[in-house]
Amino acid sequence: MSLRWSLRALAAICLATGAFAELAPHAFYRHVVGVDMLGPYNEHLLTDVGGFYLGFALLFAWGARRPSPELAQAADPGAAPARANTRAASCARVSYLTGSGEGTIRM
Repeated sequence: MSLRWSLRALAAICLATGAFAELAPHAFYRHVVGVDMLGPYNEHLLTDVGGFYLGFALLFAWGARRPSPELAQAADPGAAPARANTRAASCARVSYLTGSGEGTIRM
């Protein structure tokens, strides 16, 4: 029972965040803490972020309605590229801020 409530809460949070980024990207950029630190305003990027959040809201809502191992397996590979992208962006930012190759990712 608590798993379903947690998934519903996550769905609601993702829905609100996604709708905000999708419908008012400039306000999202100005008012959400930390977003402005990612660089100059880019509407395309912010609406893409909104779309990702809306997609996750759909997955969480689906999971709350019908929890299953298949849904968990489907959601995990979708999160892997996002984690890799976050890691790459963090490394690039460290490299840019320090002026060194410390944050360089070696493949």
